Amino acid sequence: ALLPFVSLPEGSAERLGRAASHPVTALQEDPRYTSFGQAVDLIEGHPLLGVGAGGFQSVGRLADPPEDYPHNMFLEVWSELGLAAFLALAGSVMAVLAALWGAVWRLPPGGAFQLLYVFNAIFLLSLFTAQLSGDLIQNRTYWGAFGLAWLIVRSDLPARRHASSKQRA
Repeated sequence: ALLPFVSLPEGSAERLGRAASHPVTALQEDPRYTSFGQAVDLIEGHPLLGVGAGGFQSVGRLADPPEDYPHNMFLEVWSELGLAAFLALAGSVMAVLAALWGAVWRLPPGGAFQLLYVFNAIFLLSLFTAQLSGDLIQNRTYWGAFGLAWLIVRSDLPARRHASSKQRA
């Protein structure tokens, strides 16, 4: 209901329009498609240690238009920092998601449940956005949501639902 009132930057609106009408062509023409491929090439060449922090620029500058990062958090980490860093990032994301979903499942219906449910949606949106947007530093919204998610799941949430609240209306 709010989307008609949200204005997108001109470039984003154009990409979204092309993606809706011709998704495969839009992806192949998007510079991010080339960046994703370049990151995968770096991973194949240096799977264990990566090429070093900021190393994506060595191939990204050759693209047209030049790219400083692959526009995908997981590809950036693996291509630059290697497999161990990628596994640490992926594992921590999966752990916080599992803990958030477990917390939602345990909470009885009410205010805290509803807030946590909404936070899950915001966290997922920021995670998905981080797969198509800026570099690790520019994804501040994701990292803020990630830190907040860990604070929430480490807080004193109820251990389990009460028997009387197992069914939701």
